[in-house]
Amino acid sequence: MGLIILPLMVIWGLACIYSIRTGYHLISGHPFLSFGLPLILITLSCIAIYVYLGLAGFKNQKELWAFEIPFYFMTGKTVIALFMLAGLSHFFYAHQINNMYLLAGLFIVMMTFSAGALIGAFSSDYFIQTHNIKITH
Repeated sequence: MGLIILPLMVIWGLACIYSIRTGYHLISGHPFLSFGLPLILITLSCIAIYVYLGLAGFKNQKELWAFEIPFYFMTGKTVIALFMLAGLSHFFYAHQINNMYLLAGLFIVMMTFSAGALIGAFSSDYFIQTHNIKITH
């Protein structure tokens, strides 16, 4: 299963690096206290909510497949589609968009899904142990 999960983690890791780079360029061009700090706090809140709600769906399970939670976070069709939409929009149209709040929204979407996928995948073992869920193979 590592042959499938490792490339997915690398892809989401690269997506997270691209999102961080995007956020850095966005924040560096605007005042930090009035724009950068709220953007960072909103992004971190969105990541926490995304991971919490994703893991909450597995809370009442008695047994799970060993890789069900990582696959849930890394292969969600809606998440991939929204990330690709935001990422491609930023890649091709960022120089044409003059509204900094629209660029901030694209950054929040990209960062939430890329970091959330990695955090959700890496925290799945802890979540399974905490809630005494039996692992099936």
